Amino acid sequence: MTADSIITILGAIITTGGALFTLGESRKAKHYSDQIKVDVEKVSLMRITESLYRCQEEVRKLPRDQTKIPRGFKIEDALGRIWPHFDQILSSHVLSGDNASIRQKVIEAQGLLRTYEINSTQPAIDPYNVQCLIQESLSEINSKVFKLDGKA
Repeated sequence: MTADSIITILGAIITTGGALFTLGESRKAKHYSDQIKVDVEKVSLMRITESLYRCQEEVRKLPRDQTKIPRGFKIEDALGRIWPHFDQILSSHVLSGDNASIRQKVIEAQGLLRTYEINSTQPAIDPYNVQCLIQESLSEINSKVFKLDGKA
């Protein structure tokens, strides 16, 4: 075996080792990238959860019976505090794909509230139904976050 052959074989072994090392490092990088995506999704879902809780608090204040509105309470003002929460929730990029069912519930709740607003003199919509949809969305988000944490 000549010196050229030995150098060629050593070069091939070192190149193969380098390729295997690079492959291992690229797998680690892919894992880190996937973990970052999961973490970003969890943070986004938790922001939506905060908005849904605030929205739910405001919906609970809406009177179920228009003849029993508390003195000084204005439905328009209460709804005015609710709409920005819906805008923030529905503008989130995370409510697509696997989370589209959550988006649908939020859109349905928003539609019910619009009907409540339009028919404010004699509403056919009970705010409790809106509250139920919001609660279902919250439960679904919490389940999703639980799965993303690897606990489900």
